Amino acid sequence: MRHFVFEYITGGGLAGQDLPVSLIKEGDMMVNALVNDLLKLNQNTILLCRDIRLQHNMTGVNTFYLDEKLLKDVHKQVQSDDVVWLIAPEIDNSLYKLSQSFIEKGNIVFVSDLNTIQICSDKFLTYKCLRQYAINVVPTYLASEAIPDSDEGYIIKPRDGAGAEGLVFIKNKQLIKKYLEHKQTDFFIVQPYIIGKHLSISMLCLNGKAQLLACNKQIIEKDEDKFSLSGIEVNYCLDDIEELSFLANQIATSLPGLKGYVGVDLLRLEDVFMVVEINSRLTTSYVALSESLDLNVAELIWNVFKNQLLDVNIKNAKPIAISL
Repeated sequence: MRHFVFEYITGGGLAGQDLPVSLIKEGDMMVNALVNDLLKLNQNTILLCRDIRLQHNMTGVNTFYLDEKLLKDVHKQVQSDDVVWLIAPEIDNSLYKLSQSFIEKGNIVFVSDLNTIQICSDKFLTYKCLRQYAINVVPTYLASEAIPDSDEGYIIKPRDGAGAEGLVFIKNKQLIKKYLEHKQTDFFIVQPYIIGKHLSISMLCLNGKAQLLACNKQIIEKDEDKFSLSGIEVNYCLDDIEELSFLANQIATSLPGLKGYVGVDLLRLEDVFMVVEINSRLTTSYVALSESLDLNVAELIWNVFKNQLLDVNIKNAKPIAISL
């Protein structure tokens, strides 16, 4: 059985476009961690897709370099019985479209179901879904709606944004209209800027249930009206494991199509955890998970999809810091 690893940024998803340096680093870190985990499982063949501008020195893998016509060239290399490990952003519905194309080819794709991917790829749809289940979530409005007052300012971001990409801080509500003046407002959401601790959880999901892999601190830096993620402290928040495990299962209940690895960004306000967004894909925290847990996390994901098994305990996890 072949394992096809495709990370969108480093794998050719931006062929013909400029490559953002910060995202290349994160992409490479995730690919290296995943491939190393797969090699430890003694899998027969690993095929890695790579942007032709990005060389690598990874041993034990077969590499296919992409320069144009992403989907067409990828499908030439992928066989219908390949297992696909897909790491792609929500931007332009990329995660959904790629997942759909591989599923239609007959591949085993380690992703959530397509309807769930579509909901999680749209921050406004995610907000509405979580609100229906009374889950604490950052208030979210379409940019075309009336926006309530916020003493701390506002965050504007694309509905399909990934991480801090396209995210802007606006202090004054009157400036929101000016910022969106030449943009399609229904493609953007507005949220109140909330001062709190930035956290995330990594979890495994199956049939409406979840088990935590990690409770993480995020190091977020603000530079005037922009934000960036400069580091992640994986499993630094184990004191909150009970509350975060409860929240993880609330989320899995609200979106029973979540399957395999899922990352959730959170804000903590004293003892209240608020969901910021849900990523139904591998996130950068994966980089340190196998070391933190002293387990092979690729094997845990494999067990979810192939054996319908959720089995992990993180109480003895070791904190690991990731610098970006």
